[in-house]
Amino acid sequence: MWIGRTGPGEDAWLAFVDRTSFLEDIDEGALPSPNANSSQTTCLAQDQQRQVKMFLAHCFLYIGYRDVTITKQYPDVDNEMEYKSATNIFNRYLDLNFELIKALDNAIVTQYDSWVEASPPSYRANDFLSSRMPICVTSRFGQNHKLGVSTVHEEQTWNNDRDWSCIRFVNVAIATHVRIQRVNQWHPTNIDNLVEVYAEGIFDSPDVKSRNKLTRRQIQAILDAPAGDILPCLYSNRGYVIDTHDPEFGPMTQPYGVLVKASRLQQAFAPLPPPPVVTHPLQVNDPRELQDTLPPADSPTTAVPFFFYPQAGLRTVGHFQASGLFSTCYPIVSRLNQRFQTRNASIPGDQGQNFYALRHSRVVQPISSQGYNAIMHHTRGRTAQHHDAQLGIVTAALAGQWIPPSSRSSYSHAQDYLAQCRFEMPHEAFNMKIQPDGLSRDLRLENVYCFDLFALHPALRLGSVIINDIITPLLRIWDHATTRASLKNHVQLFLPEAYPALYSWTTYPLACLLDCVFTVAEPLYPSNKFKHALMVELCSVIERALNYMHTGNAAVIATSVMAPLWIGKALITDGLPCFYPECVAFNGGSFEISPEYWPFASESTRPLSSSKSTQLFRFEKKHFNGFYAHLAMGILLERPPPPFVKETNELRQRAFTIMAYCIALFIDDCKDLVSTEVYKAIKRQSSLPFPESGYAAVRSAALRQWKTAPYPLSYGGNQSATYNALISSIYPNPHIEPPEGMRVTESLSYHNLAKRIIAAIIHPGRSIPAPLWKGGSCVTALGIAVPEIQGILHVPESDFEDIVAEILATTLRDLKVEFVPWHATSRSARGTCRVASYLHWMLINHTDEIGPLIRSHPPALAPMETSQPTRSRFSALANRGQMQEEATIIDRFSAWNVPPSLFLMKGLWDKAVLPAEWSFENAHLDTLDGQEACQYVIDVYAWARDSYDGDNWRHHMSLVWAILTTTILPHLYIPVQFKAEARKEKTAQALNEAIRCWKWVEPPPNKKGVTSAPPFITMITTYIMAVLDPSSPLLAAMPAQNGFGVPWTGKHGSKYIHALTMIRLGIADAISTGALGASKFRGNYDIRPENQLKALYDRVIHYLRHEEFGEFFAICEVFGLEMAEWATKNGHCARPVVQSS
Repeated sequence: MWIGRTGPGEDAWLAFVDRTSFLEDIDEGALPSPNANSSQTTCLAQDQQRQVKMFLAHCFLYIGYRDVTITKQYPDVDNEMEYKSATNIFNRYLDLNFELIKALDNAIVTQYDSWVEASPPSYRANDFLSSRMPICVTSRFGQNHKLGVSTVHEEQTWNNDRDWSCIRFVNVAIATHVRIQRVNQWHPTNIDNLVEVYAEGIFDSPDVKSRNKLTRRQIQAILDAPAGDILPCLYSNRGYVIDTHDPEFGPMTQPYGVLVKASRLQQAFAPLPPPPVVTHPLQVNDPRELQDTLPPADSPTTAVPFFFYPQAGLRTVGHFQASGLFSTCYPIVSRLNQRFQTRNASIPGDQGQNFYALRHSRVVQPISSQGYNAIMHHTRGRTAQHHDAQLGIVTAALAGQWIPPSSRSSYSHAQDYLAQCRFEMPHEAFNMKIQPDGLSRDLRLENVYCFDLFALHPALRLGSVIINDIITPLLRIWDHATTRASLKNHVQLFLPEAYPALYSWTTYPLACLLDCVFTVAEPLYPSNKFKHALMVELCSVIERALNYMHTGNAAVIATSVMAPLWIGKALITDGLPCFYPECVAFNGGSFEISPEYWPFASESTRPLSSSKSTQLFRFEKKHFNGFYAHLAMGILLERPPPPFVKETNELRQRAFTIMAYCIALFIDDCKDLVSTEVYKAIKRQSSLPFPESGYAAVRSAALRQWKTAPYPLSYGGNQSATYNALISSIYPNPHIEPPEGMRVTESLSYHNLAKRIIAAIIHPGRSIPAPLWKGGSCVTALGIAVPEIQGILHVPESDFEDIVAEILATTLRDLKVEFVPWHATSRSARGTCRVASYLHWMLINHTDEIGPLIRSHPPALAPMETSQPTRSRFSALANRGQMQEEATIIDRFSAWNVPPSLFLMKGLWDKAVLPAEWSFENAHLDTLDGQEACQYVIDVYAWARDSYDGDNWRHHMSLVWAILTTTILPHLYIPVQFKAEARKEKTAQALNEAIRCWKWVEPPPNKKGVTSAPPFITMITTYIMAVLDPSSPLLAAMPAQNGFGVPWTGKHGSKYIHALTMIRLGIADAISTGALGASKFRGNYDIRPENQLKALYDRVIHYLRHEEFGEFFAICEVFGLEMAEWATKNGHCARPVVQSS
């Protein structure tokens, strides 16, 4: 039987051989006897496999592997449900390290005989287990591979699997178990061992100001004194608690259950006061170490956010998860980082002295923490991440009754859930797992850290350093006096008899109620589907409540449903479940659920569903849609919403209201039909390189716009953008015309379309014709609504279809349903597929040919998300730009202006002279007149004006980059935290990548003068020209100014035109982290190599001159996709989106 595979790809098999084979002496190299080969199968039979798997579960439990549980040691292997419910090792991966493999091997050898002897007669009926012994057979294609042979061999395998020089960050979760147990007797520790281990001294207090160092005689006196209920506390030089006595426990003593108190937990994560800059003997390792030089950023300056999860409805005790550590842990981590900073500086060589000792990156960075009782590891179900009562199994079992046998896969799963609940309810399995006395009740504290290996000197990047000098000190973090004192204030103890049994006690009412709901609801489906749907919803609400009692996670409380029913708020506020009696009433073994009080969505007249997430998780959405149609229509008929139209005839008014509800479901079906396919396509497209990934972002935004439109199926007038958004989301490439067959030429009137829909409902065929979707709710809802309307109106059978069609047609028109999903035009003589497709749409009452078309001229392409005034602006700009082009495109040397929108630059990119926006006035040079120290700045601008040459690619690049920058104004600000993060980078390449990945941010509100485009056209053009052209006066003035000089940097820095902006624009490269502070040209930053600059320029100018949506792509190239989207929304360019005719 195959049992697994190792990392190097070696398969492991468990073979059962005759016991006599172990007793025979077989010569080495002997060949098997001729009759050893057999044509019979060597596979274990099903019952033998199941028995062996139960033995393996026993071995995993024996070695204490994580969360393996066994509820029945020897289940009936012929009973499917009893066998599957006996243990939770099925259908999951069990990952074993080297030590666990050896432990499992030992367990198989030592436990096999005793396990077989204790098995029932049914396990030993065929004498298979008792007559054979298990052995392990390993095989690997191409070579042999030994397991567990030597430490050297394992080390070699580990090194072959990983190249540590390529690993920068390592995330480590370090868990500590806090066990509290009654002690029968204390035994003093040997004083020689204490003195040897704590050679730095033993103290009577952790307070450095008041502590006293104890002599050997004083220590011995403490050890010899009778141990009372509270032992004396001694401390090491670094402040760690010293264990002076060893405990002796009674044979039947069980540890207490430990949980965390909620009352003062915020104090544990509150920020610490800034520590004084002094050497702290409690934590000093060496007197020669540096003082506390790290900034107090090691400890958060604000409270660490945390979440509390009350257990068993007790409200004030439970588990926690935090985005950081206990506040008292940070000084210890900080001191650990300081020690490594000292060690980096002490290593000889310029790398250690100049880089690692001066950088601000920390080796150990705290990430998060959590605390929970270890009993949670023993209550998990068939999956490693969830417990039995947290997966909605009972809801899935009842909702699965709605699945027809024709849906084979979903139907099979539904029957499995039903059989599982009939055999054993999930909460029963949970209660059984918490009964054994030997379960761990410890409080498990997990701190998660990130180790930055590049913050270590290369000589220190060793496994021994990581284990001994990083992980080992962090393992003892809860032994420090400060952390242990903090922890003691936040734990709550429970007697072994009370925990974890209190889960069963507090959930007993919910468990009984859930059993009753399942018993009543299961046989109800064939006779009363609507009441069954209500029972499914009630079951889901109860299971969510039970889930909350087990986990304390308020996210499982469906507030919109459970708050009006009272049970949601009751659990969170009081920990005691209750129901709104007007809606849910219990009479013995029966239930009364009043539909008129069932919760409704606040923004619509639709009833809410608590079981939706469970059904979508377990089954397909089409099954939930059918279920929800019955639920919604049933409640609608019991509790009619406000009238949809005003009719003098109340019966017709009610008929219109019912039909309007069906059309609302039809609109939802259309959204689902499109979303189901388009989201898949967008996910695939987003992983492609640009520009395809940019198309994916545009499609996603278009789909979101269409789905949130008030009338998503409306067309014409102000609503035409809705149809455009839909088409834009469907097709992947705006440059390619959709296939001819995708255009729909057919168009029906409202009345003919309504007759088609009603005929499909009254006379159903093998398939559901367009515009209805077989996976939606509307088909089922109309199946309920049509007979109901017929009963309301009492119309003759002969006139019924026409009257209902007239109601449907009127409702479609009133709800602005003007285009609907359709089917492809047939090209086959055999007929056409009439199933609705998201690729084809039909306009109602439209006589012209319609279909998706691509706009070929960018100015005609209005962005989907712009308002009507913006679209008008596009038209006006297009006319103005056309007139301007006629006058300027002929003469490259004529005067010209930069148009207000970038896409109107078509033909102007070839201009050889500066635009009118470049002027001394726009650079505000008048403020420098008369200042001798600033004369060189004026000279640079005069040189740029007089020497600009549009045929010089460096000069042209300067102007192009300046114009592109005006499209993203004012997003030039660089927050301080961006620089702090970039300082962690160790190579120039990584530093430049980090800088160019910064988000473009708006400056603070009080910053003025960064929104007007003309000054930036003048100043950025001049700045880039001055640094790219070797003949510029700026470069000539550098020796005298010791760089660019204060006048230059002050003039341009106020507009955020400086070294970092040049790096972000791709003009320059940072050489070291000094560029993040006092930048120095040709010192810590310099111009990029010419070949890189020229390639970047050629790429961008090609977009602008030759690509249809080149403006969008050019901004993406320089500033990124987010800024290109922003520029589009502000009318600077056009996005590559699909338009319709």
